[in-house]
Amino acid sequence: RIGEWKLTNKYGFTILEYKYGEKEEKVNVNLNIGIDLGTGTLSGDDTVMVLTAIDSEGRYYVLDIKAGRYSYFDTDNNEGIYDIVLRLSNKYKIKYVNIGYAGSEKGHIEGLRQYMKNNDTYQLIIGRKQLAFEGNKFERITNNLLHLYQQGKIYHTNCTGIDKLEYQLEYLGKADRDDIADALEVSIYNSLKPSEILEVEELKQRHIPFKKYRTDNLEIYKSFWRN
Repeated sequence: RIGEWKLTNKYGFTILEYKYGEKEEKVNVNLNIGIDLGTGTLSGDDTVMVLTAIDSEGRYYVLDIKAGRYSYFDTDNNEGIYDIVLRLSNKYKIKYVNIGYAGSEKGHIEGLRQYMKNNDTYQLIIGRKQLAFEGNKFERITNNLLHLYQQGKIYHTNCTGIDKLEYQLEYLGKADRDDIADALEVSIYNSLKPSEILEVEELKQRHIPFKKYRTDNLEIYKSFWRN
């Protein structure tokens, strides 16, 4: 597990700073949210949202986990899935929001897109279709996560729910639930690696005024090379 961490936005890039042992690391990352929708029954899985980051070396960081019985919108007594995603999108620069689906959950992809649009927030919402050729849920999670853990490419933080995630991964197929492990697989699905941190520092050294350009990476690089 990594120690204390924080996210900052610089020159249109998202920078993750964290402590790992005695070292202090700083990496450029892309952020993704993975959503595994619950069954809606008392004995079924929770709805889980996992916020992950991926750096330019293909290392993943599990930054935050939200799990529980959620409605779709905020109420007086509970947070709503759509509103949680909206707040995270406004707080951070999220690359993708991935929603895992095998059937009727697909309708939430368009529903969340429309909700974000209605709240003047552009966010890329995509579906993570769980295909039959990938095997059952346990085989899919194992095939897509195990090799990353074996290579030491997934880092955990001390966020709420991390102990449950580690238990579900260790006892996958035997634990009562696998909802957090499932949401993690959805979150890192189809992740895109960002540019290296050195390129961000080059922009800083060139003193390119950020306010002159759009906040997406493509426009920044175009402006950088034109100058």
